[in-house]
Amino acid sequence: MQDRIRYVWYGLVLAVVLFFLLFGLISYHYTNLLWFESHGQSDVWWKTWSIKFLFYGIGWAFAFIVYYSNFLFTTYRLKRNGTSNPWPAGFNFLLPGVLAVFALLVNGSQLQDAWQPYILATYSGTVGVTDPIFNQDASFYMFQLGWYNTLLNWMQVVAFVTLFETIILYFITLRGVDMRQAAWRRLVQFVVPHAAVFLGIIVLLFAAKTFLGRYDLIFDGSSERVSGASYVDVNATIPALTIFFYVGLVAGLVVAISGFIRNWKFPLYTMGAWLGVYILLVQIYPGIVKALQVNPNEFSAEKEFIEHDIGFTRMGYGLDRVDRRKFEVSGQITGQTLARNRLVVDNVRLWDYRPILATFRQLQEIRQYYEFVDVDVDRYNVNGDTRQVLLAARELNLNDLPAESLTWESRHLQYTHGYGVAMSPTNVVTGEGLPELWIKDFPPQTTREGVVELTRPGIYYGELSDDYICVDTHLKEIDYPLEENFAETTYDGKGGIELGTGLRKLLIAWRFDTWKLLISEYIKTESRILFNRRLDQAVETLAPFLVYDDDPYIVVREDGTLAWMIDAYTISDRFPYSAHFKDEILFDNIPRDRLSTFADHYGMNYIRNSVKVVIDAYDGTVDYYVFDPEDPVLRAWSSFFPGLFKSMKEMPEDLRSHLRYPENLFMVQSAIYTDYHMDDPLALMRREDRWEIARELYSGNTQQVEPYFTVIKLPGHQREEYILMLPFIPSKKNNMIAWMAARCDYQFDENGELISDPFADVVSPLPTESDTGPDESANQSTY
Repeated sequence: MQDRIRYVWYGLVLAVVLFFLLFGLISYHYTNLLWFESHGQSDVWWKTWSIKFLFYGIGWAFAFIVYYSNFLFTTYRLKRNGTSNPWPAGFNFLLPGVLAVFALLVNGSQLQDAWQPYILATYSGTVGVTDPIFNQDASFYMFQLGWYNTLLNWMQVVAFVTLFETIILYFITLRGVDMRQAAWRRLVQFVVPHAAVFLGIIVLLFAAKTFLGRYDLIFDGSSERVSGASYVDVNATIPALTIFFYVGLVAGLVVAISGFIRNWKFPLYTMGAWLGVYILLVQIYPGIVKALQVNPNEFSAEKEFIEHDIGFTRMGYGLDRVDRRKFEVSGQITGQTLARNRLVVDNVRLWDYRPILATFRQLQEIRQYYEFVDVDVDRYNVNGDTRQVLLAARELNLNDLPAESLTWESRHLQYTHGYGVAMSPTNVVTGEGLPELWIKDFPPQTTREGVVELTRPGIYYGELSDDYICVDTHLKEIDYPLEENFAETTYDGKGGIELGTGLRKLLIAWRFDTWKLLISEYIKTESRILFNRRLDQAVETLAPFLVYDDDPYIVVREDGTLAWMIDAYTISDRFPYSAHFKDEILFDNIPRDRLSTFADHYGMNYIRNSVKVVIDAYDGTVDYYVFDPEDPVLRAWSSFFPGLFKSMKEMPEDLRSHLRYPENLFMVQSAIYTDYHMDDPLALMRREDRWEIARELYSGNTQQVEPYFTVIKLPGHQREEYILMLPFIPSKKNNMIAWMAARCDYQFDENGELISDPFADVVSPLPTESDTGPDESANQSTY
């Protein structure tokens, strides 16, 4: 009786635990669905989870059927062999449950992760570029190959588990049997045919992986000289792997049928031959070819493949569209020259974003709960002229407030948003040595005629907006500080989801782990909860398959509202013959703190800035605009999620005027270009014309120059434009040898065009700054 009561209590505790876990999962996914609906993207949520569940179900069902069928077949064979009761008591009921749970947790989860490779392989279409070795379209390497390998990996796991299950089942049967007895020997002989089948299947799957492994060499070859398949790979390794594949097919079939003919020597010889082929052909033979045919005349052997490397690396990083120009520049600057280029002179940068950030914080944060995270460089039309400005969003950060002053109500109902921006022209210094503020203070004041006045300065979505907030409650929000009090406001946007009543409200409260939402006197039925307010949270929740730039920038729109713009990238690490972004040579060209955008993607060898994302700072509305519809990676995702993306033609003009070339992408391309500006294969192999990104002196330390936005009129052009530029120097030298620029004005036909201008020796930023002295903010404009 006591045992029965104890089991009842155990059951009740387990039921309660399962209930809370299940209710937590339902709460999380239900509120996520409501969030997607609030953004008009419920189809994205449903399609994502539908295909995940489909793959999960297929992975679980197929694996469980294999495992359970193997158990039934083992039981059948044992009974035919005279074992009347092969399993311990209750084993027939326990094992199917164990197999089902294992298949659910392991095989289902593994195949669920295959949904993204499946989308890419199915919807991408062709790239239109074929590799020179197998003549396969690049889409095969970028998409199909990954999908095939994912399936093979999943099948290998199922095969290994089934083999392990088979051996364990037979050893359970042999429990207590003396190994010296004839019954034990008969059972061992009985195991061999059964286990041999699965061992043969494993060998066949390994052979299939070997066959696909030949294609991996096209984007990940063995040579340090070539990005992709080298002479040795093409003439030795690929043929060796092909032979090894066919030997593996034979070996797998022989092993699978060997158990039935009860000839152990033949499969052992076959496996030995298979292993011998691997050692002799795959491991030793390529080394012999390298020593005898490549090393004596390496350039002659590798020239063709280095040419592939140059062409495909440029395509992978978008450097094939670099316009190499030789600008004829006179050293004479006259008054007429300055008059003709008044707009360029008016936009010479006297302020750098680094020192001005400290100035903005000192002058314009005003309260300890506001923070300027970063300063962005942009251009605005002021009285018909393009003026370059520095601006920063004043965001809310409650971390510096005393803990005792932060109640649940103050944190989630009152302190809800940041407020406004600080804006300053890049070329004006006041008599006190401070920047001239064109937008400042509370409420926002515009001090320059022609500068847009803020009409909706509240920043509910930003770089620091971690916490959830509730709006439209009985408690007024703090809008901005006054001298002795606060101005108050009530949110009237469309962001967030309505709390509602009943079960809906309970599920939302459960998600955010607070009963306050259920019992607070300030919460109304129509109150709304805003979450996923941090920019990276919002975009990564909606489209996790894109890579997002870590430097969003704020834009003041023509109607006085605020919006954030984020560059989004598509990447691959399987573009044929393209150099992988991972070598220290490349990293040495980029300041370490600029690598965070691609921190998880150091092996990439293909990148496109295919999408520009716009997030309304007040409503949180997220719009994805396609700027490279030919990108095969984006083409796959936009085909599967057609309602998520908009054409670039749909972007409002006041946003288009603030588009710019991404600094992080430009840094990556510049680092690659330090080697891949070379056309001569011999020069690239020897790295004899290697460039480096120029260096500058900042805060007493030497560092790489950061990309530099400026307004300039290019020689031969009729009007000024906004460009991003960077100078290069020869390796280990200080004379400037070239510069590269990206054109940022997307209203021109050449939007996003890259320009490279090599020239004779010119003094670099580093010695120039050494001559001009320690004033870093001024030194930024010397080059």
